Amino acid sequence: RSALHEDTQCTFVLANEVAADRMKAAFEHTVGADVLTLAEWLGEKKCASYDVALLPQGLAFHEEVPVILKGIQASLLAGGMLAMVETEPHASINLLEGADPAWWSAESNGHGVCRLATADAWTEALDRAGFAVERADEASLALSPRLLLVGTKKKDEKTSEALSVENPVRVLIAQDAPIGRYG
Repeated sequence: RSALHEDTQCTFVLANEVAADRMKAAFEHTVGADVLTLAEWLGEKKCASYDVALLPQGLAFHEEVPVILKGIQASLLAGGMLAMVETEPHASINLLEGADPAWWSAESNGHGVCRLATADAWTEALDRAGFAVERADEASLALSPRLLLVGTKKKDEKTSEALSVENPVRVLIAQDAPIGRYG
């Protein structure tokens, strides 16, 4: 949050209630920062109000991936941007490249099973949710944190949506604290 422009409004969505409570305490007196649990966010009526959404790689383990992606799509303004950023060194690139599948599907009880184990699986899921997505160029993969997927909300021909405002920017940040395997 501190690296963003002061007028930027951020909404952090965390799957874990304990982590959400800690984050709420940390941002209690910060203007423009909201913290919600995933259940709270999923229960809200979605309206197109965000310019940017950042996805964690841990989302691949969540059983409600299609619902979450559709919710994110509904929350973005026309032309809104979506990005998946690596927050743990090499975790996402392994996920996108399909490397080490045994690690991603380690638990036999169904928890922790990776539902989006390759870049193609991510691209297909995001396409179904209403995004035009592509891999970030290889040069950007040297950045830290690494940008892995970039996309825009597809234009809906049936409805006319308001254009994004330049300032303030509203950012939806889905956190990895923790989803699926770790939760």
